Amino acid sequence: LRDDYENVAAPFVAHGFVVMIPDIFHGIAPNYDTAPDGTQRRHYRGLADTERDFVMMKAAVTHLKSMPETGGRVCVTGYCLGGTLSYLAAARMSEIGAAAGYYATNAHGYLEEAGNISRTRPLILHMSETDRTHKPEDDVRVRDTLDGVELGKWYVYPGTVHGFANNDHERYDPAQTAIANARTFELFDRVR
Repeated sequence: LRDDYENVAAPFVAHGFVVMIPDIFHGIAPNYDTAPDGTQRRHYRGLADTERDFVMMKAAVTHLKSMPETGGRVCVTGYCLGGTLSYLAAARMSEIGAAAGYYATNAHGYLEEAGNISRTRPLILHMSETDRTHKPEDDVRVRDTLDGVELGKWYVYPGTVHGFANNDHERYDPAQTAIANARTFELFDRVR
């Protein structure tokens, strides 16, 4: 896994959460391209399979629930594809207490499942103001759908782009990330 994953997880650890970062691309050969400086870099763009990745995330939740450190209480968060998986966890998994997704790439592809979000597993979606991974009208559809879900909330962070909460991203926004994280922590603290 990339070093920046640990950096993104660090505030959650500092807040006192047990954190697991599942390698949802385990066993998948990455794509490679060349950086402007000529170095080769690997990436997994285009290799995601949301349903396969959901199975991996569900296995991680099952493992976390079995750990004495969690007391069986587990919340899910994720970024990009992980944001979509967080949305799906809130819609599909009675095993979790809550979910928070950051700039979910494809939540708009699963809006028919929003009605499954319930009192036992509330959801927050943290949305960037500009997101290159989908059309602006997709964000509008997500917001409109969640407005009809009692425990589905969304926030748009002004001046941000997809990746704003990743401190390895060129447009990392520490102030907006702190606000988003505080909202996530407040939700997750209610599950403890």
